[in-house]
Amino acid sequence: MSINPLIRSGIRSGIRSGVNPNEYPTTAAALAAAVGYGTWSAAWRGDATSGNLQPLFGAPALAPVGTPLYGLPGALGGSDTSVGFDSADDAFSGASLEAPLSTDDIACVAVLKAPAVLTTCGLILFGVGAGAPRFGIHINGTDFSGQAHSTGNITSVVPHAGLEGKWLVAIVAMSRVTARLRFAVRSLDGIVAQTGSLADTTPVLGFAGPNVIAVGDTNQFSSLPPTGWRFGFKGYAFGAGAATGLPANIATACQTFSRSLGGQ
Repeated sequence: MSINPLIRSGIRSGIRSGVNPNEYPTTAAALAAAVGYGTWSAAWRGDATSGNLQPLFGAPALAPVGTPLYGLPGALGGSDTSVGFDSADDAFSGASLEAPLSTDDIACVAVLKAPAVLTTCGLILFGVGAGAPRFGIHINGTDFSGQAHSTGNITSVVPHAGLEGKWLVAIVAMSRVTARLRFAVRSLDGIVAQTGSLADTTPVLGFAGPNVIAVGDTNQFSSLPPTGWRFGFKGYAFGAGAATGLPANIATACQTFSRSLGGQ
């Protein structure tokens, strides 16, 4: 299999990390090794040619909504493919699985490609609930933010300058023990890396409610279309202690995961 020149130089780093370079993790243990933190519940790859995205581990399958695009070039080069969105109606939706308690950590990791021009949209490539609470990322005209929303938004913001048109690793994590939420994003070529601040003690502890987290790719933060975005991989962690250490070490985790894939 030919290797994307963008990530060729990072193969040795992936080998040293103990995971297979240029392959996505297929078990919870492999994802934990690739990220360096987290107790992971499920993961999906965007390599389907039609229909549902089947989980690499965990559940559920993610069903297409609207007319998402299949078979787009993926981050890993060669035969790797991804799925994409070209309208506000496009999504991959999973069943509503989790009702977050005040003791539950939540974390998500994704490999995604940004369009050449970044505009405000409600791209949610992570778990999200309809209404509150909800969890994911939002793209504004000048920045990304990792968000949790219950009675108000909890945000960790980074600028997106230099990330346009690149394959990215993004992680958003919320730990209840340290009462912190944090977001980080890194280009696979290692040229741009951004880490948000540790956000909001009291709102993090209060992020809970009767509504459940739906595991799917949707755009429920906004009606604006996520046109041009591609999704190659995502995983999520949920439960007490599932994100221990991740908010405080999120920049390192982003780099570790990127290198596990052969990136920088």
